[in-house]
Amino acid sequence: MNNVETKKKFDLRSESGFTLMELIVVIGVLAILMTILIPQLTGYTDKAKAVAARADGRTALTAAAAYTLGTETAGKPYEKDDAKKEIEGSLGITADNTKGLTVNADPKTAITVIKKDGDLTFTNTIDAIAGTQKLTCDDKGDRCEKLESAGSVDKTTKAPGTK
Repeated sequence: MNNVETKKKFDLRSESGFTLMELIVVIGVLAILMTILIPQLTGYTDKAKAVAARADGRTALTAAAAYTLGTETAGKPYEKDDAKKEIEGSLGITADNTKGLTVNADPKTAITVIKKDGDLTFTNTIDAIAGTQKLTCDDKGDRCEKLESAGSVDKTTKAPGTK
C-alpha cells in the first residue's frame, strides 16, 4: 500500500454526513423548542374543550326549545323525561356511549349539561326562560383559572377546602 491509499482509508472527513457534535446540537435545540411548545399546546386543547362544552350547551338549548315548541303546537302533554331524551339524542348520547356527558333537564326552566373530559369537568347551566348560558369549569389544578383568565369559561366559585 502506498501512502496515498493509506491516507484515503483513514481520512474520515472525506465522507459526507453529520458529525456527532452537530447531531447533539440539533437534538438540544429541538428539546428546548419542545419545552416551550408543550405548555402552549396544552392551553389550546383546554380552550378547545371549553368551546366544545359551550357548544353542547347551545345544542341542548336548541333541542329543548324544539321539543317544547313541538309538544305545544301538536297539543301533546309535556313530559320532562321525554324532553331529557330529546336533548340527549341531539347531543349524540346513547345507552352505549355517553360521550362523558350528563344531562339534567327541565327544558321549561333550566338545563344542566355536565361534560367530563379527562381531569376537567365543565358544567353548562342554561336558563331556558331567559336563554342565558353559564359555563363553569372544575379541576384539581390551575387549568380552569387559565381558562377563566382567557375568557373561555365563566368565573367558577370553588368549594371551601379545594385548591
